[in-house]
Amino acid sequence: MAPGAELAGIRFLPSDFAYPRLIVLGGSEGALVANLLAAELNTIDATVAFNGGGRMFIDDVLHSIRTGAASSEEAAKAAQGFLGFSNHVLSSEPSDLEVSGHGYRWWHQMLSIDQLNVLKAVNTPLLVIQGGLDTSVSPDEVNEMIESLRKVQKDNIDFIPYENLDHTFNDEQEVSHQDEVVEDIRQWLKSKLI
Repeated sequence: MAPGAELAGIRFLPSDFAYPRLIVLGGSEGALVANLLAAELNTIDATVAFNGGGRMFIDDVLHSIRTGAASSEEAAKAAQGFLGFSNHVLSSEPSDLEVSGHGYRWWHQMLSIDQLNVLKAVNTPLLVIQGGLDTSVSPDEVNEMIESLRKVQKDNIDFIPYENLDHTFNDEQEVSHQDEVVEDIRQWLKSKLI
């Protein structure tokens, strides 16, 4: 990316503007952005991606539909509608479509990205963090993706699951555990960047 270019609120600095370390941190959709950056840029020393979902975005949306629906019938109907929408986006030419505040290009990109392949391209230290009670993205899909990475021996990627925390790192009683997660990130970074 060119110096001065911006992506998701990140300004890319000229190569002669040196920092001793460059760490990228992203959560939810920002986790995917962080992973994409780590796969593309050799100047990143470490990446932390939390609650960023599994291999394919569609699986995370379907998980969110299932966990948020009032009944299995409502979930099935909403899932069928989303699958139809997804197929339309992936098989159509660019348009002025806008759904949930996102246009055609965003939807097409999100539905096309294979996060497993993105992570396979990362060669620097990367920490994936996932809450097991997440209703926004599928913890099961994240676990499957991590298992796939272990099978291809991506030993630069570490994984910390928080089985009893949600998308914002709250437990079932709505008590925040963000301090614990931040401390674990700090310890991981310390171990990787010494």
